[in-house]
Amino acid sequence: MLENINDVLSLGILVVIILICIYYTFSIFSKHHEIKLMELESEYYDYNDNDGEDQYL
Repeated sequence: MLENINDVLSLGILVVIILICIYYTFSIFSKHHEIKLMELESEYYDYNDNDGEDQYL
């Protein structure tokens, strides 16, 4: 258990490190998701642009 100040400090530092890791993991997944959505949107509008050109030929 927590017997002295060193144990409390060690636990506090461990909690801070875990929270930082969770934050960075979330931010990386968020950025990858945003990039994937931007690519999907770009492909969608590119497909519609190409579809419209074929219609009037």
